[in-house]
Amino acid sequence: MTKEFQPAVREAIDLIWGHFDPESARRGQELLRRAAAGGEADAWGLLARTYMGSEKLEVWETSGLEADEEMVNECLKWSLLGGSSLGVLCAIEHRGLYPSEMAEILSHWGTAEAALEEAKEYGGEAMGAHLLGLCYASGSVCGFLDKWEGDSLPYLEKSMKLGLALSHDTFWACAQVRHKSTGNLDKVEKALEFEGRFAEAGVPHVLFMRGKRLFGEGEPKEVFDCMERAGAQGHQEAIYWLGYMCRHGLGKEKDAARALQYFLPMAEQGYVPAQKSISGESWGRGISSQLTSGAKGCWTGLRSWFAWSRRQASIIMR
Repeated sequence: MTKEFQPAVREAIDLIWGHFDPESARRGQELLRRAAAGGEADAWGLLARTYMGSEKLEVWETSGLEADEEMVNECLKWSLLGGSSLGVLCAIEHRGLYPSEMAEILSHWGTAEAALEEAKEYGGEAMGAHLLGLCYASGSVCGFLDKWEGDSLPYLEKSMKLGLALSHDTFWACAQVRHKSTGNLDKVEKALEFEGRFAEAGVPHVLFMRGKRLFGEGEPKEVFDCMERAGAQGHQEAIYWLGYMCRHGLGKEKDAARALQYFLPMAEQGYVPAQKSISGESWGRGISSQLTSGAKGCWTGLRSWFAWSRRQASIIMR
């Protein structure tokens, strides 16, 4: 038996995780909110993920969706109360289960194994396969069942075959582990195949990660191309890399003025690495004048960051 998402939920998934811009993400989040309010328990679980932030890639870095742990817990609560096995996956992968949540699961399904078996019925959906793969890869299923079970790679590969690039990082990491333990390169080669496919499709995160990998292989011109394509879609780290590469002549001629064109807007928006790059460099005559009054305002934020760092260091040394 297989389960499928409701049309509104599927549309929301595509807007949030199949597109890479803030407007699509907000529209998708609103669709999930409406579906959840209408009693769709799966929508509550997925809505929780939209509040988990991009640090662990629950949402894309370019989505503009901010982390809100209070909303995460509220949405997960309603998802579990509504009997969503997908909500169970969202909860165990993100933070595990509170005792009251485990009691709710046992009340609804009888056993943890039964809840997981129902969740596997979503394995034909890209997002369902993605969540199952994450839960196996992170050991969340092991903690949930209190025993080792399953393999993440088939689920993650299924998710990517269905077009969800979000699974690629975890698939790549698991493929590397498989290679180190068995010597088999099949999954690494498959990861590279998917990387190429998603990069060609213009997925910002995949372009950024491809650029980082190529940098380690000494391909600066290709790195710059990847970062430029990702940066054009608002990927902040890629934009920083473009500034850094222009500043140091990696993949392009050294161009301090162009480097500042990348760094300054980020510094003014409070992006600390860009602030540090501007303050820690000697830019030469004619360039310093480009450090506008707006950019100089970033020094306050930078000083605050250094003050915080010193406080943390003093706490650690006590």
